[in-house]
Amino acid sequence: MEAKLLYPSECILAEGPLWHPERNSCFWVDIEGGVLYEYGWDSQQVNTWSFDHKLAFVIQGKGSELILGLDRRLARFDLQTEKLEWLEDLEPNLPNNRFNDGACDRRGRIWAGTMDM
Repeated sequence: MEAKLLYPSECILAEGPLWHPERNSCFWVDIEGGVLYEYGWDSQQVNTWSFDHKLAFVIQGKGSELILGLDRRLARFDLQTEKLEWLEDLEPNLPNNRFNDGACDRRGRIWAGTMDM
């Protein structure tokens, strides 16, 4: 087996790969750059979306929606309309905190950790 570069994203802090079986693609985030990446396995094309926030994680939602961890807030993002809907602000009393990582368990619960910036 030989490793090869699929896409030179040049992220500041790339993390959180997510395989999306319905889209046959892989998502990942650049936390510091606030960029969401999607690599289409069939097309070998990359889509990007930029946010004015630290983007710590991406979770598959329903249909064309993703759940994003932006700074210390959860948001729903629609890939088709690019509409961002804020869902929850965690730790509003800790303004120097941000999400570090997050995922969804089998029961649909979101688990996320925060850290001091």
